[in-house]
Amino acid sequence: MFEPLGMMDTFFTVPDEKLGRIAVVYGAGPTGGFARVDWADTGYGTRPAFFSGGSGLFSTAPDYLRFAQML
Repeated sequence: MFEPLGMMDTFFTVPDEKLGRIAVVYGAGPTGGFARVDWADTGYGTRPAFFSGGSGLFSTAPDYLRFAQML
């Protein structure tokens, strides 16, 4: 589905060369407050056990727009 729509930046498994493009996310810090999430610790660069159409996709705003326009 992604290829025919030209969605070249949408993945279930983010390629290593594109991990640096993921937005900065903050979560609960170890001593309270907020701390930056280290993507290397999340496993987002590894293949999931199964592909779920309802979650797990990484995309860009332009790719999502292409998908929305298709709908």
